[in-house]
Amino acid sequence: GDHLHARYRELIAKHGVGEVVDHVFRWESDHACPWMDGWVKNQREPAERNIVMMIPGRDRGQAVIMGDHYDTAYMEDVYWEEKGGDGLRAPAAGADDNHSATTALLLAAEHLLPLAAAGKLERDVWLVHLTGEEYPADCMGARALCQGLVERTLAFTAEDGTRRDVSHVEVT
Repeated sequence: GDHLHARYRELIAKHGVGEVVDHVFRWESDHACPWMDGWVKNQREPAERNIVMMIPGRDRGQAVIMGDHYDTAYMEDVYWEEKGGDGLRAPAAGADDNHSATTALLLAAEHLLPLAAAGKLERDVWLVHLTGEEYPADCMGARALCQGLVERTLAFTAEDGTRRDVSHVEVT
């Protein structure tokens, strides 16, 4: 997430438009996951975040979302002892888990930001990097984003800590 923020800050500086924000939320589950550090941390305070690059269009009351997920799976073959593993939670980061889509969003920003700077985008484009796609989180980032959209409670947190209320934005 921090790498995405840094990359987007570079693009914003280059093109003079856009804002990278976090959609902060709590990992809520129907069952306890005390073996997951992230789950335990979320019992004290919301600690999950989707990263959102907001590219402004002429109509700030409408947005189009493009998304990926930036978390990673873990390789079962090196974790489960019955599969020959040693309990190591080794990440399986790679193009198929979901770096190809993350790359597509970063490339989209490079093409959309100049259009936004020239006033050529009709509506906002939100490049959303979702977290918590993998088990046991089970798409929690997508569910939290959709819940905020449906309930009209969606808000983002800017890098300076201020709140960006986007509950009024119509998303297509």
